[in-house]
Amino acid sequence: MAKQDACAVKRESARRTVEKIQSADWQLACQGLAECAIIADVEQTEDLLDLELLIPALTHLLGSLRSAVVKETLLCLDVLLARRASEFKEFVSSDTSSLFYALLEKSSFDKKFVMSSARNTLSLLVRSVPTARLLNAAVELTEHSRAQFREQVAVVIHEALLAMEIQEPEAIPSSILVKAIFTLANDAHQGTRRFGRLAARQYQVIFCEENSAETWDLLLQQQLGATLYLLTMKWYRASGHPR
Repeated sequence: MAKQDACAVKRESARRTVEKIQSADWQLACQGLAECAIIADVEQTEDLLDLELLIPALTHLLGSLRSAVVKETLLCLDVLLARRASEFKEFVSSDTSSLFYALLEKSSFDKKFVMSSARNTLSLLVRSVPTARLLNAAVELTEHSRAQFREQVAVVIHEALLAMEIQEPEAIPSSILVKAIFTLANDAHQGTRRFGRLAARQYQVIFCEENSAETWDLLLQQQLGATLYLLTMKWYRASGHPR
């Protein structure tokens, strides 16, 4: 009975913490964020925090104009990702209201120290979510209007490909992924182009583990279209990169 009472007290405390995070008072929200990180870190064996309620609240706070709030939110997310990484796939999509989208925004447009922290959190998310889920979300954002945002999309795709196991064929939707990657690789923005080309090279390595160079070239011709294919061949030749 005492154990049940103690558990009930913990759950009520966690519920109040989420309410603080949802508060319009930024100082109360910061207090709730600090408490949330402690609960997530200490109560490793109990799911006291309802992520279905918590993650949308944290995503909303990432849009705060107060750097202190955003910083506390990112720290809270880091702890949650360390403890409950397997539960985050539901919050990765190309939807503008998703956690994934919010982290891409913070990683590409804010104060430098905020962007640095957001990129670290985004990297943790990349390593926590199944590759197929992540890539499916990322490829839908490769034509975003802001160049720095596209650069972070390219970074995410590159990191996902580096982490991908060769035994994950379902994570490589060639018909979609090739066009997305090489669009980034030929982007007008230098940073986007650089990471897009790193992603392209990594994807070629993965593809050619089980396919020939001729099959790779045929895939590019089929998926890129004449203009994008010619641009790709141009930087391939300029960089000395094998086709």
